[in-house]
Amino acid sequence: MINLKITKYRDFTAEEKTERKELEENRRKYSVNNFDETRPYNRDRVVDGILEVEITNEQWEAIRKAVLEKF
Repeated sequence: MINLKITKYRDFTAEEKTERKELEENRRKYSVNNFDETRPYNRDRVVDGILEVEITNEQWEAIRKAVLEKF
């Protein structure tokens, strides 16, 4: 069996972008420390969902073949 993890991302909406901008401005005003790398609001995209499944070797080979044919 193979453990497969698929992560789906999406872009931020316009509303979320304005909220992030305001949050960043407030953080700059009142923050002493700078932890940009550890903050979730410093990301470029939103994780929309994560799927973790176990698949067989045959299923993996079928997925691999389909991906290689497509790209």
